[in-house]
Amino acid sequence: MKDFECVGLIGLAPFVVVANTNAPFGNLKELMAYAKANPGKLAFASGNSTGVVAGETLKRLAGVDVLHVPYKSVAPALNDTLGGTVQYAFADVGTALPHIKAGRLKAITSISSQRSPNLPDLPTLHEQGIAFDLDGWYAMFAPAKTPRPVIDRLNAIMREEYSRPEMQQRMQELNVILKLGTPEELLAFQKAEMEKWTRLAREAGIEPE
Repeated sequence: MKDFECVGLIGLAPFVVVANTNAPFGNLKELMAYAKANPGKLAFASGNSTGVVAGETLKRLAGVDVLHVPYKSVAPALNDTLGGTVQYAFADVGTALPHIKAGRLKAITSISSQRSPNLPDLPTLHEQGIAFDLDGWYAMFAPAKTPRPVIDRLNAIMREEYSRPEMQQRMQELNVILKLGTPEELLAFQKAEMEKWTRLAREAGIEPE
């Protein structure tokens, strides 16, 4: 917050829960029911902070006993989900989508604030009565004390470039939902995100490592 000036939000990167094809559940309701009926028998994988916070929050809100297995990145987390070492995982849509489309993983739920355009039939947690969401996101920043005319010029260039049809198509291919805005909108978004992540981590008992 002190070292950078906000230029503008670029877009959101949706996240999903995916499961091994042999897992005894195919949607969120079935997953939670199975976890409650079989405490301690399921394990989920995370490959980044989004997966850690989302996984532990979902456990807490659903009141289930599930083992968390952390990985250094999403790719090995999905590899072990594919192999059945863990039953489900949290992943960004961009990494998980090829496996979902090929039928190697089952899409269970979106954990983001809106459905992914590339998985339009996959409901969010909010749509299923669970009141939380987490998005990955991309934004542009400049060094602190960058003059406001420079910030405004950068914002204008950014918005112009990302508004081009070919760039919009490329962002959809990369599973990024464009959310172009002003520096003030990014600042408000960043503050809200910091407050939300801090609260969820604290409520889930997650400690920095």
